[in-house]
Amino acid sequence: MPKVVSILAAIVAAFALVSVALAVDPTPTPAAKLAFSKVASLETTPGRNISFTISVTNSGDADSSSQTMQDTLPGGLDWKILGDNWGCSLRPSATVGRMLLTCEPSIVPKRNLEGVDTDGMIYVTVVGIAETCGAYYNVAFFNGLLPSEPAIASVRCPATPTPVPATPTPT
Repeated sequence: MPKVVSILAAIVAAFALVSVALAVDPTPTPAAKLAFSKVASLETTPGRNISFTISVTNSGDADSSSQTMQDTLPGGLDWKILGDNWGCSLRPSATVGRMLLTCEPSIVPKRNLEGVDTDGMIYVTVVGIAETCGAYYNVAFFNGLLPSEPAIASVRCPATPTPVPATPTPT
């Protein structure tokens, strides 16, 4: 009888190990892999557009959770949304003379969705005509976090030539 009990105990232990092994799924859980970027236009001159493009890309193997963004744009420009697949809007900021760009919660699709190649990106581009020379710094809040570096659009005034005095003519 003790031999039967030990065999039964071994069988029960084997079933317990098999059920634990079946409960652990070795397949990794798909996850989104997001990258946030903000790019400023190249250097320009007064009276021309400057722009900022803010984007979130997903190179992971799952759609992301909702992504939001808020950006207080530099003052002194009449800002317009040029391109947007995020669901963004402009309204006056609490800081006088500035505009607040707010982008609604949006899901960033994975790059390849069931055999159909998607861009895996949400973005917004804003433009404004810069009348004043100088640097326009811009930092956006993405899901409450700051990007690593500010984007800087530069407006450079043409150099004013120094007048050369006329040579006096002898009389």
